Amino acid sequence: MTNLLQAQGAADAVAVFAQDVDRSGGGPDRVLAKLEGPGGMTSLCAAEAALAARWPTGAARELVWLTRASASETDTLHLSAFAGDGALLHAASFRLVPEPVAS
Repeated sequence: MTNLLQAQGAADAVAVFAQDVDRSGGGPDRVLAKLEGPGGMTSLCAAEAALAARWPTGAARELVWLTRASASETDTLHLSAFAGDGALLHAASFRLVPEPVAS
């Protein structure tokens, strides 16, 4: 498994997600990141670092590693941004597919 490629994919997913949140018209008060699949911790840590870099202050971050059995061989990162009143600003899911390393 190529954990580093999946970690980069998680960071890239956060960047795309953040752009979409910005277009929704406001910064989030809370961001929820759920990682589901057979891998996990490396990608979740990369997502956390990318969220902290994007919203260093203000937005609370909740991270969840779903370790339940999954039929999928790849990890899926689910991201949700919420306003101060709890309203959902934006939600998206990203598959973190490891790409083969060129030889």
